[in-house]
Amino acid sequence: MTEKLFYKDSYIKEFYAEVLSCEKEKNLYKIILDKTAFFPEGGGQTADTGFIGDAKVVDVQEKGEDIIHFADKEITGTVFCKLDFDRRYVKMQNHTGEHLMSGIAHRLFGAENVGFHLGDDVVTMDYDIQLTKEQLQQVELEANKAIYANTEIISHFPKPDELESLTYRAKLDLKENVRIIEIKDYDMCACCAPHVKRTGEVGLVKIVESMNWKGGTRLFIHCGLEGFLHYRKTYETVKAISGLLSAKQENLTQFVEKYMEDTNKLKYELEQADLERARLIATTFEKTDKSIVVKDGFLKTEGMRELVNLLKEKTDKCVCVLTGTDGAYRFIMGADNMPLRTLIKDINAKLNGKGGGNDQMVQGSFNSTFAEIEETIKSI
Repeated sequence: MTEKLFYKDSYIKEFYAEVLSCEKEKNLYKIILDKTAFFPEGGGQTADTGFIGDAKVVDVQEKGEDIIHFADKEITGTVFCKLDFDRRYVKMQNHTGEHLMSGIAHRLFGAENVGFHLGDDVVTMDYDIQLTKEQLQQVELEANKAIYANTEIISHFPKPDELESLTYRAKLDLKENVRIIEIKDYDMCACCAPHVKRTGEVGLVKIVESMNWKGGTRLFIHCGLEGFLHYRKTYETVKAISGLLSAKQENLTQFVEKYMEDTNKLKYELEQADLERARLIATTFEKTDKSIVVKDGFLKTEGMRELVNLLKEKTDKCVCVLTGTDGAYRFIMGADNMPLRTLIKDINAKLNGKGGGNDQMVQGSFNSTFAEIEETIKSI
């Protein structure tokens, strides 16, 4: 049976322990200690990492009354253990922040937390109802006010009769050995994970994304140091964009909207010009009983397709429109009376090409010269 030091004090960074067993499993060693401050994966939170002696701990799992540490070396005797506490503390901030958000969402709107994951890169939580943007902003604001209040966080194992008298959040119907995390006026929840001592240590909580999820709401949040680093990165990005566009940050949204409007208008005009160029090129061709091969360095995809369709009216054979240079051509090919989907396989083989489509039109690329392409197409 492993004594769980993280329940006594979630701030234990270093400790001595006795190795009870060490067994090799594949490329790792399964180590059981008489006591540990390493939190095992559970409650939606990933496991702690660190060192047992000079063995690197990469995972921790709970099995029955034992906590198994997976490490890269064999260890015996009395050992000095050290957590990667910076990583652990970030998780403590995030987990407490999640409790604040979920407790407040439950109190204000009756939302039940039905899913939670606290990994190294993301914190997600799922609620059973859909919350509006305004409701989420209210929850976020109240959670940050709770942080400013710097309320004490209490963890305890109530006796069965005491537990029955408590109103608390829990995903499972737990009856014994229930650990309660209590944040007065904000939340009371069954939880097995380490938390900070006071809400002020959370620093801040920020929703970075939300979405509808299985009839409810999924939130992505950052807390504490992670929240600060996310804000700094976002601010630097906004500042850089503001400088590139020569627009004040407070007016950036309106500026970008106008920029996109102008860009879409220009894009439309260019598309029309591309189509017009295709039509003008088509007028230079007479009817023929041979395949037509055209190379143009300016046509875009829609213009190429338009030219193929126009030139198909001038031949019963094949039309191939190219853009690019020798060794790197893009093509669109069309025909009304040929099985192009079958023919393109042989054409690709001869011209080092790739691509496909249907019997009326195919497209792709050729890694050949224009002369080679023209000779192959006109020989069909």
